[in-house]
Amino acid sequence: MSQQVIESIDTQRLAALGLPGHASAEPPPQGLGPLLAILHRRWKLVLALWLLVGPLGAAAVFHREKPTYTATAYVEVAPIVPAILYDDEKPMPLFDMYLNTQTQMVSSHQVLTAALADPFTKDLPVLQEKDPMTELRKGLRARVVPRTHLIEINVTRPTPGEATQLTKAVLDAYMVRAGRADEAQDRNAKDLLEKTREQLRTQLDQQSNEIRRLAQAYGTSSDTMFEILRESLETYSLETKQELERADLEIFQLQEQLRQMEKGHAPTSQPGQWYEMRRQAIELAPGVQIMQRDVHDAAAKVARLRAALGPDHEQTARAQAELDQRKTELEQERDRATAEVDRDLAEREQERLEQMKARLQSELDLATRRREVLKQRVETRDAEGMKIGQQGLEIQNLREQRDLTRQDYERVLERIKRLDIEGQRPGRISIASNPEIRPDGIKDKRFKLGGAALFGAFFFAAFVALVRDRIDPYLHDIKQVEDVAGPRLLGTIPAVLDVQAGRVSREQYQESFRVIRANLTAAGDNGKPLRSLLVTSAQAGEGKTSLAVSLAISLTESGKRILLIDGDLQLPQIARLLSLDGPCDLKAVLQGRTSLGDAVVASGIKGLDVLVSHRNCQSPQGILNTQFAIDLINQATGTYDCVVVDSPPALGAADALFWSQATDGVILASMVGQSDRKAVKVACQRLHSVSARLLGSVIANVPFRQGSYSYSTSNYRSAGPEQPGITKEPQRTPPLVYLPDNSKPDNETQA
Repeated sequence: MSQQVIESIDTQRLAALGLPGHASAEPPPQGLGPLLAILHRRWKLVLALWLLVGPLGAAAVFHREKPTYTATAYVEVAPIVPAILYDDEKPMPLFDMYLNTQTQMVSSHQVLTAALADPFTKDLPVLQEKDPMTELRKGLRARVVPRTHLIEINVTRPTPGEATQLTKAVLDAYMVRAGRADEAQDRNAKDLLEKTREQLRTQLDQQSNEIRRLAQAYGTSSDTMFEILRESLETYSLETKQELERADLEIFQLQEQLRQMEKGHAPTSQPGQWYEMRRQAIELAPGVQIMQRDVHDAAAKVARLRAALGPDHEQTARAQAELDQRKTELEQERDRATAEVDRDLAEREQERLEQMKARLQSELDLATRRREVLKQRVETRDAEGMKIGQQGLEIQNLREQRDLTRQDYERVLERIKRLDIEGQRPGRISIASNPEIRPDGIKDKRFKLGGAALFGAFFFAAFVALVRDRIDPYLHDIKQVEDVAGPRLLGTIPAVLDVQAGRVSREQYQESFRVIRANLTAAGDNGKPLRSLLVTSAQAGEGKTSLAVSLAISLTESGKRILLIDGDLQLPQIARLLSLDGPCDLKAVLQGRTSLGDAVVASGIKGLDVLVSHRNCQSPQGILNTQFAIDLINQATGTYDCVVVDSPPALGAADALFWSQATDGVILASMVGQSDRKAVKVACQRLHSVSARLLGSVIANVPFRQGSYSYSTSNYRSAGPEQPGITKEPQRTPPLVYLPDNSKPDNETQA
């Protein structure tokens, strides 16, 4: 069978099993998935805490929370016939206020003191309290029944008898208090209120006079007028400031022009106009005009002679020479005229510049004086605006104080009216209903609070379980390995207890290593297969040796020649697991005492050779280094299709780092319930520090519920015809390599 066919079969098995590491695997749980997984993992702790805390909380609730009983009585305040006190057509004023006053009287200190002094209440438990008045006030509630003339009196106590007797005592004390007019107290209170009213009236007058005095300066005390004045001043000041800015800009421009003129960069006339004026002045010079006429006459003479005598005649030549002489003289005269014109123009330009400078200086002085005037005007307006603002603010403060004083004054007047109404007593007070316990007056919260205590105990137990899981240093599921280790998960290995209990079959156990092999197929660069693999772990006892042996056996199923190297010189295990023995080992090869071919022993499994290590008393330190490991791997890959190295733990010795630099990739083995999360993370960091290629992680001892092992591999091993080209040869049955079982005796060696 070809390599492509084998890899196709492995991929089909991986998809059928639905194991982690394949595209068809279920995505990691989201939302409540991790929380439910933790609760499922810690269900014993949750149940124990819930059974311990829940009943205790419910018992505490039933012990501390007692049922309460509320006794209710009603007092009727019947209005007096309106015709007696008021006209028939007018309603009774302030009757609702009178009802509220009577309601406040029910819970007054005088009524409660008289109720506690009642002989019928001397044996009640409330009098045994440290502060009976406070306890009675806590349970007492008096209110006006809406849309009626009734006052409801409620007293809540732990027993119905105590509630009824206290309500009766409060009702009797109130009736006595309401029927007796305390004229002396009312008169003293009214005298005090009258005195306070006079003081407030005087204070109101003083504040009003002060507001009028402050407002005389501007003829108004209105906030709106002050705001208008202030805004007007601000607008004027803003306009003045804008003019001041324009004046500053004008001064700056004038100063800049004067500075440029001082440097000799004075503005001149337009170049074209200046040159035209200069040319005209030169042409209009008398000497130039005379010479131009002479040149014109000489040119006319030359033209006549050429026409009459020909160009070669002697007279024509003399006339031409005379014409040239006239032209030369004309140019000389023009040069002289040009010098005179330039001198004249320079004098005129200098005079123009002096006039311009004088004009700019005059404008600068004028702009400076204008800026000073504007600046003084802005300062004046700002000071006036500030004064208006302060005046308005002071008036506003006085007005607010006057409003507060007026409120106090009105409250005093209202209190005086209330005292007058209380003195007039516009109603008759009578008992409408004696105290009794109504059905809605019995409150028992124990069952609700007990249920809440049970629910709270469950959430407390769940919280403790979450905290316990958070501080637990060991790995417990696949998601934790992915979060800690970082690289992808190559596969999972069932728990030994599930295999021993029959929940996972032998074929399913071996199929987990085929899944790892299928995942490693896609890990090569550009489709090339991996020639060398290193299997290591963070610490000892995490199943790395079992993984290396089982992975090597699984790789031989694809028809490859595999070399398994026991790279753990300090605690070798492969020879014991495979029951192998040989005269030479890895140490002899590294020391050069024997060759690789002589040291390798056959395992009895087709396609698998092993380079074992023997433990002895000599220290293995210093035997292995990076170069030795690279040379050995290169030599082995020249003979075998793939080399699998079992190294010491990454945190136990430096040998794992040497092997990781010599191999094509590293597989990190970990174990549920055994591997420390921090140790796994540090191991990954160490491997990355030496630029090792970490292919992924394999987690062992996965419980049956976390993995997907329900598909039996025997179903497809026996199905279908045999593949052509495959010959069955008798060979040794691959051993079932189990991971360490914590239930084994301590003296048994763990892989």
